[in-house]
Amino acid sequence: MKIFLGASGPYDRDRIENIRIVLQGFGTVFVGPADIDNYECGKMKASEFMKAIFEEIKKSDKCVFYYNSKSTGMGAEAGYAKALGKKIIVLLSDKTSISRSLEGISDAIVTFKKVEELKEKLKKELTC
Repeated sequence: MKIFLGASGPYDRDRIENIRIVLQGFGTVFVGPADIDNYECGKMKASEFMKAIFEEIKKSDKCVFYYNSKSTGMGAEAGYAKALGKKIIVLLSDKTSISRSLEGISDAIVTFKKVEELKEKLKKELTC
């Protein structure tokens, strides 16, 4: 299974990479901000970045979004994934509230305190 992992900025690289490790237990993981431009926002043209993101979303079986702050970019990515019929799973820190639009298009919202909790919590969402 191929999993797209999107994240809202500002990027918490350590947390995103730890989430990637958990997701790798379920399949191949593509992390947009890391795998396209190594977390170097602004080094690549925005249109090229989004084109690459959309291509990876198309190739993915499921899309996971780590939401830690409001993000127009994540909204565009999630909306695109939804339009393609992809399953959308949102990872939400227990201290963060989700936007109504992202909540409305999500197939599952998984809340967590520690990344270590995610393997068990995601099992149901990523294996069915």
